[in-house]
Amino acid sequence: MKRGIFLAVTTLLLANFSAFADENLTAKKFLNAHTFVKEKEFDKAITALDPLLKSPFILGDYVMYDIGFAYIKAGNTNKALTILDRLAKEYPNSPLKQQANEVGLTSACEKAGSQICGKYLRKIKAKNVTKKFRVDRDFIEAERSEARGKKMQAFKLYQKIYYDFPATKSAEKARLATKRLRETANASGKKTEYPYATYYQRMKRANRLMKAFRYDDAVSDLKAAIKIGYATKRKIKILSRLGDALNRSRKRDEAKKVFNQLIKNYPKSPEAIDAEYRIARIDWNLNKKDECVKRLTALLARKPGASIERQAHIILGRIAANEKRYNDAEKSYAKALALKPDSQMTHELKWRMGWLKYQHGDFKKAGEYFLKMASKASLKWRDGGFLYWAAKSFKKAGELKKADKISKRLVYEFPHTYYGTRAIKNRHTASMPAIDIEQDFASVIVPTLDKISKNHLNRMELFVNMGLPREASYEVDAIAGRIKKNEKNSLWLGTLYIKTKTAEKSIRLQVNMLGFRKLKNDFGQPFWRAFYPISHWKTAAREAKKLAIDPFFIMSIMRQESAFKEDALSPANAMGLMQLMPHVGRRTYEKIDIDNHAKKPFEREMLFDPAINISLGIAHMAELVSRYNGNIVFMAAAYNAGYKAVNIWRKRYGAIPDDEFAEMIPYRETRKYVKKVQRNLALYHRIYTGDPKQMVEAKKEKI
Repeated sequence: MKRGIFLAVTTLLLANFSAFADENLTAKKFLNAHTFVKEKEFDKAITALDPLLKSPFILGDYVMYDIGFAYIKAGNTNKALTILDRLAKEYPNSPLKQQANEVGLTSACEKAGSQICGKYLRKIKAKNVTKKFRVDRDFIEAERSEARGKKMQAFKLYQKIYYDFPATKSAEKARLATKRLRETANASGKKTEYPYATYYQRMKRANRLMKAFRYDDAVSDLKAAIKIGYATKRKIKILSRLGDALNRSRKRDEAKKVFNQLIKNYPKSPEAIDAEYRIARIDWNLNKKDECVKRLTALLARKPGASIERQAHIILGRIAANEKRYNDAEKSYAKALALKPDSQMTHELKWRMGWLKYQHGDFKKAGEYFLKMASKASLKWRDGGFLYWAAKSFKKAGELKKADKISKRLVYEFPHTYYGTRAIKNRHTASMPAIDIEQDFASVIVPTLDKISKNHLNRMELFVNMGLPREASYEVDAIAGRIKKNEKNSLWLGTLYIKTKTAEKSIRLQVNMLGFRKLKNDFGQPFWRAFYPISHWKTAAREAKKLAIDPFFIMSIMRQESAFKEDALSPANAMGLMQLMPHVGRRTYEKIDIDNHAKKPFEREMLFDPAINISLGIAHMAELVSRYNGNIVFMAAAYNAGYKAVNIWRKRYGAIPDDEFAEMIPYRETRKYVKKVQRNLALYHRIYTGDPKQMVEAKKEKI
């Protein structure tokens, strides 16, 4: 009996081992074939994938996708579509379904008028593809309408794509298509009245171009629109938007001319009042403060309305503060507050009222004011700023015990914010961290998973072992869509995203959970490593240490710039992990040697390569280290706003402490950026180089 049981168990183990060995062998074959696809050796890929298609395999849908894609590239569309259709039917939970639909539809509609194209358009609706591809699908639909002789329907679809989605790749193709249809109709002598764009379409396109930071394109469109001969009200709105677009594209003198034209031709319009304010703001940005003050004073006398009045008082207050006319500045801020701004502006104005007292040297009054406001501030905007400056004010006033109590309260309530990290003594160590830092998530609880999620998890692990993190992340996405997003599950999912080199998704998950945490100073807990992950650490640490830069500073920049997304592309065309502008990347690339790339000419797509992006980003940062003698505040500000702006601010404010300089940065975006980078740096050191059991020893003090 015992011998029979032993034999049965042994047979089962051998069978499992054999299955495991077979799966590993199949995985190696798939990896080899997948490499052929990446290297565009499609015939080799088909030969390698075909045997895998005929046998059961845990990654069968990936086999189908790859061989389908390879057949398309090899010119065998029918074979490809048959396989991609199988994928949808046999793997209903595959993360590749939408991608397969997109590839299949694009291939089926190479000839837009074909029967198979119509079949696929009917089958693959907008909901069956990714949001990014939906415009491409509309373009295919337009091409099909044109091919079938439905010229007007095609024209309207092309026109919609051009005006509604101007920042997509299909927009220019759609413009050329409408031009071709109109020219063809004119040449043939047919009376086809293709419609011209409406005023609303033109304004929508301009607004969306501006939202995508394509200001020059918006300017071009608006200049064309102003010549059309619209009614007065519409012409006024076009002029107003044109002035705005010119200002945003930094053509400020031209913007002023447009605004002045608007004021001269339509002085009684609401837009003329707005133009007056905008000219004043431009003058302020150009350091023409006298012209700015004169215009705003005259504008306020006309009672332009609460919104403009409020902004005008704030600018006048800031000008007065810079000139050390603190009483005048306080009166201006008080007038702005009386006009009931939103909660964020209210918070900022109240802080500025205390800051005036601090700048004036009335430290006791400043401390009392900041402390009073700390308890009244909106919960949404509380970050410890009032407490920080209350403590510093009382310290300067000589009330050291009170300052110390407030600092302890700040550390207790806001240990994870910029102000909290500044208040903690020994915020970060001066020594360099180790290159071989590991993220330990062994204590993270794995949630109960259903059968499908378990399968996705197994597939993820297999992809990680094969060195295919992107495919592994698709499987994590599939799991994320099937489990509840509570604190424990979000943490676990975050660890998977970090493992699959998509740390940006871990950050996104944890930020949603931060408000539910009772403790915000338990920096030894896995939550903080998932919220402040390290990515591409060995590359960053190696390159940073060559130039004596703290690798955690590089992590802090990357977290703020791209959230560690390798293919991040901003509307302003900043690229990759460290969000380098192509001209900065090119200039730096030509100065330094990068392994395996020294002899290759620079191409902007190189900035999506993590190793190249990090090397160039650190080399660029080394220039700032040299320029500012390693001052983190100046370096971060220059990385965001440019060194010319930082040099102007340094000259304007003189030698003042770093925390004061950070508050004085005039650009709100840069001011926030500098604080966040400093916070990141402090927390990275605390999380990864501090005592794992360390808790901030603080308690809520009664003051």
